[in-house]
Amino acid sequence: MTDFDESSSDVLGSCIEEILDQGLTALERLVREHPDLEAVLRKRVSALVRLGLLEGTESESVPTILGDYVLLERIGHGGMGTVYLAESRKLGRRVALKAIRPEQLYFAGARERFRREIAAIARLQVPGVVPILDVGEADGVPYYVMELLDGVDLAVLIRRLAARGVSIGESGSNAFHEAADWSANGEAPVELFEGGHLRVCARIVSNLARTLGHVHAHGIVHRDVKPSNVIVDRFGRVTLVDFGLAHLAQFDELTRSGALLGSLPYMAPEQIRGERAAIDERTDVYGAGITLHELVFTRPAFDVSDPVELRHRICAGLERRKSSSRDLDTILERATDPDPARRYASADAFADDLARYLDRRPVLARPSGLLVRGHRYAQRHPGRASAIALIALFSTVTPSVIAVERASAARALSASLVEAERQKDNYENALTGALDVLRSTTIRLVTDEDIAEDGTLDPARREAIEKAVAFYEGLRVRDPDNEDIRRAMVIGKFRQAELLMTLGEYERALTVSDTVLLLTDGDMDAARLRFDTRMFRGGIQNHLGNLEGCEQEWIAAREDLGKIELRSIDDRIKWGRALHARSIALATRREPAAVDAARESLTWFESVLADSDADHEIEAAGYVAMARRVLASVVDLRRESTEPYEILQTAIRDLEALLEKDPDDRSCLSELATTRHELGNAYRYALRDDQALPHLEQAADARRVLARRLPDRARNTRELASTLSALGSVLHRLGKHDRAEPVLREGIALIERRMQGARASATLRLDLATLKTWLAMSLQALGRPFEEWDDLHAEAIRLHEELLENDAAREIEHRSGLGAARINAASSRFQAGRHDAALELLAIGIRDFERVLELRPEDGLIRKQIGRACQGGAAMARVAAKSADVVLGYLDIAVRHESLTIDDIDAMRDALGGEVIDEFHARMKKRTKR
Repeated sequence: MTDFDESSSDVLGSCIEEILDQGLTALERLVREHPDLEAVLRKRVSALVRLGLLEGTESESVPTILGDYVLLERIGHGGMGTVYLAESRKLGRRVALKAIRPEQLYFAGARERFRREIAAIARLQVPGVVPILDVGEADGVPYYVMELLDGVDLAVLIRRLAARGVSIGESGSNAFHEAADWSANGEAPVELFEGGHLRVCARIVSNLARTLGHVHAHGIVHRDVKPSNVIVDRFGRVTLVDFGLAHLAQFDELTRSGALLGSLPYMAPEQIRGERAAIDERTDVYGAGITLHELVFTRPAFDVSDPVELRHRICAGLERRKSSSRDLDTILERATDPDPARRYASADAFADDLARYLDRRPVLARPSGLLVRGHRYAQRHPGRASAIALIALFSTVTPSVIAVERASAARALSASLVEAERQKDNYENALTGALDVLRSTTIRLVTDEDIAEDGTLDPARREAIEKAVAFYEGLRVRDPDNEDIRRAMVIGKFRQAELLMTLGEYERALTVSDTVLLLTDGDMDAARLRFDTRMFRGGIQNHLGNLEGCEQEWIAAREDLGKIELRSIDDRIKWGRALHARSIALATRREPAAVDAARESLTWFESVLADSDADHEIEAAGYVAMARRVLASVVDLRRESTEPYEILQTAIRDLEALLEKDPDDRSCLSELATTRHELGNAYRYALRDDQALPHLEQAADARRVLARRLPDRARNTRELASTLSALGSVLHRLGKHDRAEPVLREGIALIERRMQGARASATLRLDLATLKTWLAMSLQALGRPFEEWDDLHAEAIRLHEELLENDAAREIEHRSGLGAARINAASSRFQAGRHDAALELLAIGIRDFERVLELRPEDGLIRKQIGRACQGGAAMARVAAKSADVVLGYLDIAVRHESLTIDDIDAMRDALGGEVIDEFHARMKKRTKR
């Protein structure tokens, strides 16, 4: 009998887990049960003990020798082997040595698989894979040697991140260094860890996917990609390890037995089902996707312990969780799709989409369709098959969506669709009721402000709209000549486009709305819908900064509406909306033509108001007020004699007169509050705080009334918070800090209540950041402890960072807010004597403004802000006794961006000292000569 007899291998393999747990007691039982194998079994176990390959034995603490290497410490294990910290006896060099695991040593085919792992790594000379330094075998135990990595595997990092908690806006460098137990040691920041938590996760897995792309290019599939097989070090290197299950063509016969190889929680569905032909690069994409999922959410992707249930869950598909980034969620959904055909076709494609997310460009991945999601839901919840059947046939609304809608509408919608299913053979009888309820429900889903501002409900709203559209499309296919169905489907598409815009999916909204235009081309009866669609598209183009496309859409909108006679007040209001939209676009770009456009819009709405009946009077008056607010914001562009304050005061008088007729009219009260707010802000921006104060106080009082009447309406929360922020800032600047504090705290509490258990809209988070900044400055003025107000500054900065990370389309706005928050915090810290920290933060804030100027070079306001920040920085550096070069550095930045003139700098002679100003002029002369 040889040492590698198959029968003894099977016996030893069947008992090895007990040997690992119980030591020699398990061996004695084994010998009693199989006396004919006693000699060979004792010999094998003795060898394992001598080599230290059995945990819990007496030799564990004693260094053992394997070939030329002294084994010092067990540091990990993989699918085929155990990894040790070892030292070469010849060179004295510390390395990582991997030897085949004891429970694998005598299994049939195990040695061949271990050699296959060596062959796989030997073929790879690519970034992200550690090369083999040496290969050997001692006492029948094969091993290989690699460079020792000074890093932490992702499984450890995930556990530690989960234990410490991680904020989406927290610095990735702080979180990951702390979780990895790395000290900063004054090292320069590593790019891998820059940004918030989501960006660090995406960057790590992007590097992993690139490595997989190289591996696949060499004809190798890893087949065991999981967090514990990915190591990250402090220098930002991401390394893939453990190729024990790697698939190479020449070793194909080793996997023909159908054995289930891999780590079950990270196995792709095709591995679990034993579909060998389907195991390819996409299998590794799945593993990398699950790794990203666990990194993002710091918890297992499948939190199930029962192996049978776990296999079922994996094959049914991952339950969707939501991070704060819709694009990253979509990438995750694509990478972890249970169907390999729906995943990224390659690891490089996965890495490319992650790169788009990191660069804040549109990603290519798109969410799964409704029928696909319904089918997978049915797989995960087979007990609800009857409900899923209804979804499959008619894309009806699920309970999660019903919770989003008003109860009455949900019940009516559900009833109509059930009735449609019941009468599917004679669906004309059910058509009218179903379409009526669907139409009203989709309208409410995109216009109901209670829902529209609540970020956590957006995915359900999208699902509801898409299901309604799928319903329309299904009926259209069954009866292509039914004109009612065609019109209903068109309206459904328009509602879907509106919803997509509110969710920030601008490109998809344009695509869907383009379908509306195609389906209504040449249809005179659809002129009003085409007008609404064109106006909608123009608004998106304006938001995306495509000013030419915006103008073209609005011109086309007027052409569509011009095809019908504008007799009704509703049609005349539509025409005025087009004029008003154009004036806003021109005002946003600060173009002189905005003045004439605003006057044209105002004149039009005044004529509409004059002809309005009681049913339209409030609506028309609201548009008149809006037109006046736009005009007030642009009249200074042409230095006209009419003051913007007078225009707003006229609007206030008109609205007050209208409100006297019906004091309970919420719409009129809202317009009045908004106009008072705008007038207060106009005074505030002109630094006329005494005049701003009463208008902002009245605006706040009116908006408190509206918030009490409709406490769940998000718009009221947002508008009241905005007014409280403006009012608090004015009170602060007037030195009324004791009055500013409760006002600012009221605004913060208002928003935080709205945010409980939900993701607030970007506007609410922006207001929250502004409120916290002003409160921090007021508390500092009141003499509160440093930590109390500095923490508020830090929270405001984190909020701005989150906004910037998750709303790339509005980078200019969010980057400006972030720069201002940093500069305000720097000023406060400097006043508290924290000079170095203040100057460091100020420099970052100035760089934020410089980035904004890169994106919008014509922005004069940003230039002024850079100038003021540089003036402050130069003065702060002077007070902090910094060198003349540091002081002059701020002046150089300001001059480079034309933010300060030479006269401005000369006016700082007293603050900076004559020698600094003289040195500045001397340097300028040298540059001029060059």
